[in-house]
Amino acid sequence: MNTQTVPNPQEGIRLANKFLIKTLDKRTVLFLSGGKTPEPLYRKFAREKKFVVGAVGMIDERFTERGHTESNEAMIEKTGLLSYLSKKNIPFYPMLRKGLPFEKCAHTYDVTVRFLLNHFSKSVGVMGIGEDGHTAGILPNAKEEPRKLVSAVLDPNGVSPQRITMTFSALTLIDMLVVLAFGENKRKVLADMRINGSIAALPARFYSQKGIVKKTILITDQTI
Repeated sequence: MNTQTVPNPQEGIRLANKFLIKTLDKRTVLFLSGGKTPEPLYRKFAREKKFVVGAVGMIDERFTERGHTESNEAMIEKTGLLSYLSKKNIPFYPMLRKGLPFEKCAHTYDVTVRFLLNHFSKSVGVMGIGEDGHTAGILPNAKEEPRKLVSAVLDPNGVSPQRITMTFSALTLIDMLVVLAFGENKRKVLADMRINGSIAALPARFYSQKGIVKKTILITDQTI
């Protein structure tokens, strides 16, 4: 794993932005995760207007009405990134579809992800890691569905109990994973993810797997 240690989250976002601007091009599909950690990065993309990519998709989403303030799509929209994509005619593929039920919405996006991965020659994902070790919408001890690229999952303790997320099978197909993890509360999980153990119990260990570790860039302000 290529670990880049920075003095603070602001420098981490700056580094991620610089790296991605150099890496992305019209042949690339970029998948974005939700959460507070990557939000400043998306805002920086929109503000600096140097962002060039073939298409943008999503890694995880809360199952709500499209446009709901709790949705990851709404968070990305507030950063100004969706407006920028529209002006540049860069396609954006949201997870939520009006009128589609939970399971059907996940299945429909599974088809979308397969199309994007086949259509573009390169793929990059922007990821985060939760204090509990979850990544994307993959929670500790969640049921694995290896045949699916996108799954409908339940998070009874979350703000929204129904979530749609890419699976490990999908993340395995992405060419490069940029993982952002900032704050003292992430130190333990960053240490634990490097210890051999159950990926189900600590989904972040996925990034330390053989074959995944070589394509993962971890940007953190924590010394492990």
